[in-house]
Amino acid sequence: MKNWQPKPGEVFVNPKAMSLGQLNDLIPSFGLSKNRERDLRSAIKCIARALDRPIDQIHLDPEWLWAQLDRVMPAALGIEHKTWQNTRSNLRSAMKLIGVGKRIAPVQMDGAWEELRQRMVAHGNKSIICWLGKFLRYGYLTGRNPSDVNLATILAYEDELRARLHKNPSKAAYYAAHMWDRASGRVAGWPANKFGWVDRRNIYCLPWSAFPGSLAVDIEVWLAQAADEDIFEDWNPGARRKPITREKRRYELQRFASALAHAGVDAAELTSIAALVDMENVKRGLRWLRDERFGGKLTGGLHNITIALANAGRRHVRVDPSHQARLNKIAKRCAPNERGMTLKNRMRMEPFKDPNLIRKYLDLPEKMFGELSKQPNAKRAAVRAETALAVAMLSWCPIRIGNLCTIEMDRHLIRARHGREQTVYLVIPEGQVKNSVAIKFELPQVVIDLLDRFIADHRPLLAPRGSRFLFPRRTADAPIDYNSLALRIKNMLRSELGVEFSSHNFRHLAGLIWLLENPIGFEVVRRLLGHKAASTAMDFYVGLQTDAAHRAFTGLLKIYRNKKNG
Repeated sequence: MKNWQPKPGEVFVNPKAMSLGQLNDLIPSFGLSKNRERDLRSAIKCIARALDRPIDQIHLDPEWLWAQLDRVMPAALGIEHKTWQNTRSNLRSAMKLIGVGKRIAPVQMDGAWEELRQRMVAHGNKSIICWLGKFLRYGYLTGRNPSDVNLATILAYEDELRARLHKNPSKAAYYAAHMWDRASGRVAGWPANKFGWVDRRNIYCLPWSAFPGSLAVDIEVWLAQAADEDIFEDWNPGARRKPITREKRRYELQRFASALAHAGVDAAELTSIAALVDMENVKRGLRWLRDERFGGKLTGGLHNITIALANAGRRHVRVDPSHQARLNKIAKRCAPNERGMTLKNRMRMEPFKDPNLIRKYLDLPEKMFGELSKQPNAKRAAVRAETALAVAMLSWCPIRIGNLCTIEMDRHLIRARHGREQTVYLVIPEGQVKNSVAIKFELPQVVIDLLDRFIADHRPLLAPRGSRFLFPRRTADAPIDYNSLALRIKNMLRSELGVEFSSHNFRHLAGLIWLLENPIGFEVVRRLLGHKAASTAMDFYVGLQTDAAHRAFTGLLKIYRNKKNG
């Protein structure tokens, strides 16, 4: 075991586990019919192709293997959903023939790590046992010494869990560190080294209690000014900010103050916003953020912090013009080099340049509703109908997921007529939209039909009585959690279309579909998506219509080439 060097994501895989290739060689010895042998071999080949690995390099460790298979998008490989289900079922049957069920026996520990495990079990704290069992095994398998584990060990453990496709690696790593610290004070003979509070998502941001109380008070005074609705105030009547923006600014200043503390500034000196926008502190804190937090890169997060500092300096501290000019210049320099749509989202749009995929995308909601009768559980069918309706509405009305989740049937869905010729409008006032641009879409008949079916047949199984929301929370008169709905939408598109697609990508795709046929039609995109400035649409979508522009140019050259001379 000491010479075993597992690959990332395979630390917990038992090296003695049989490979898929060995299973394939054993199939003739099971005494199966020729048809059954063919099915099992076909399943093995299909699994190897889906994972893009030789069959001799695929471990028959169920916990690892099923996590890898859950990541596969069969539609992207040209495999029907039902075929993929049958393939997985046949693989499971083949594994049972060699005695492999839901899991195989893990590698047995020994030495100091086994001693810690026994002490942990003898102590009997269920939380410690639950969260530390896998971490102790990780330490043993990676050849570490218990007295040498530190923050880097926990972060490496989190990376391993993420590579293994663990459902929540950050949570598992956080609680492993927390329970290790708890065990060091409760379990006899436990190593004295502690991790302290660990949260990789926000590891440097300090609580407000780490700073003088006057800093938080000063920030609240500034934010209260930004909330002032009195347009006749002299300070700056045009700087009102929505609650979500004020919360964002508060957090950005908290992050910057924390960065200054990490950079060596005494937190006790940060008594007000004026101390934060001091030019030496600005440069010191931003350098630390760039180099220590953002990997030496200019990111959107860093840019937002510089904007908050410049805004606070101008509106609240009211620094002198030369100081303000330097703050503005820093904010401008910190803007990310990449404007508009990110590379990840641009790559997500690439598959949709295929008209056949766009057609499947538009037909998907009706297809999902048509398959609901195959679902014996009525409530599960209702949840699937809810997801399909959400996809339909986002496809035809590219609004933000936050607005979709809060649609109220009597307020935002306006029915002008009834019967076959009914007209239904989706209307959301400007006060409820992120950029204060009102939304109004006329729903096409295909969406109206799905909407009426959902309200009549499926929504009563999901909504508490009297709920006014189209997509209600199950336990109270409140809208559904948008993260929950967004995840279901993402999983449906991943499963059915074989694409990685977030709820916000519907807006990007709407712009792409229009620009593919109208390469210079930015004004339509601007109005469709509710952008205030034409430059916003151009920044986001200027690269998406390149193929269409090339086709149009090539077509024009062909016309000239085919023209007869004089």
